[in-house]
Amino acid sequence: MMIACCIPMLAIAIVLVATGVVGVGFIFVAVACTAMMALMMRGMNHGGEDHQGMDHGGMDHGGARPIDGPPHQTHGRPDVR
Repeated sequence: MMIACCIPMLAIAIVLVATGVVGVGFIFVAVACTAMMALMMRGMNHGGEDHQGMDHGGMDHGGARPIDGPPHQTHGRPDVR
């Protein structure tokens, strides 16, 4: 996913700098964005086969669970019981 997002961005940044539309500093912004994306991917354990990032094994991705309501719901005005 990182390659699908960042490589086109870097290519567009290089083309814009080469045509003179933006300054050279725009390349640094694009490279910084790519570096941040790489760090996030590594932190979420999507950066490769080595599993040194966060452990998502205990997360439940199977769907939504119902949320329990408050234990004592009062219907109507709270001062009338």
